[in-house]
Amino acid sequence: MTNVPLRRILVSAGKIGISCALLAVIAAKINFAVIAAEWRSLDAPIIATSLLALLAEISVIAGVRLKLVLDVIGTRRPVGKLLQVVMSGFFFEQVAFGFLGGDSMRFLQMRRFDVSTKHALGAIVIDRALGMVSLLALALLGLPGLVRIVSSLGPQVIEFAGAIVLVFAIAVASVFFTRISEWFVRNVYSELTNLWSRLQADRQLRGRVCGAIGLAFLTQLLNVLVFALIGRAFHLDIAPLDWLFIVPPVLLVSMIPLSAGGWGLREASLIVILGDRGIPADSAVIPSLIFGIFLILVTLPGGFLWLANRGTARKAAFGAVRHPLDAR
Repeated sequence: MTNVPLRRILVSAGKIGISCALLAVIAAKINFAVIAAEWRSLDAPIIATSLLALLAEISVIAGVRLKLVLDVIGTRRPVGKLLQVVMSGFFFEQVAFGFLGGDSMRFLQMRRFDVSTKHALGAIVIDRALGMVSLLALALLGLPGLVRIVSSLGPQVIEFAGAIVLVFAIAVASVFFTRISEWFVRNVYSELTNLWSRLQADRQLRGRVCGAIGLAFLTQLLNVLVFALIGRAFHLDIAPLDWLFIVPPVLLVSMIPLSAGGWGLREASLIVILGDRGIPADSAVIPSLIFGIFLILVTLPGGFLWLANRGTARKAAFGAVRHPLDAR
């Protein structure tokens, strides 16, 4: 047990190192004077709309989605309490460099509100699955449009995308089969089987599931909106609809657990895609950088909520089982 904190520190340090290396390579290829000059294009309405969209995404939408998921698995909690859960989780995704830190905080906060260990873990798994499936679905649906946008890259794009998917699949499979498989079979499979039987018999329950799925897609569409707003502010030659084809694959790549919060991977992917449209790296990197900065800003209230509640959260979670995704 004593080596777990050291392992976490080493993993986080490695991710930070990868992000710094990628960002350093990107920085060597861009002209910061151009970025500084372009920054004035970001006017107050664009900033306000983008921040409000992201804030709604990480608070109200995420809170209602978590409430629907908990309702489905048999635990009812007020939306106000769940807003604290999701906002604290999003904050830790940024400062703890990934979804493991965020999910651990969501688990602790749900335990503070007397959600059972089994239901807290189940809600996290289901909510994560909804987010991943919605993002992957949009990426796949938009693949023909993405191929049209980057058509001149030809086989290189296919090889690059194939390599990314392969690395992602290997990473997910290795984590699943080494850390999660036994826990999943023991705890989740039977619950999912029971949930399927209940869904077939309960129309109201099916409505909650559809609502949670719809909110998961709305979250991804708000991310697309923010990128489109920033791109328009900086006069990038990208049609609004084209951002729907570009953003989901970029965010999917950024979820590969190799960097700190997706930094570096997100910027590199956007430079590759927009570069095929003749957009220089100086301009192509701006939407991703601003998106990341905005995301950090809107998650800061979650940090204050955590500071206010950390004592009671620790007591509530004392003795609970460790999050299976955090055991590495």
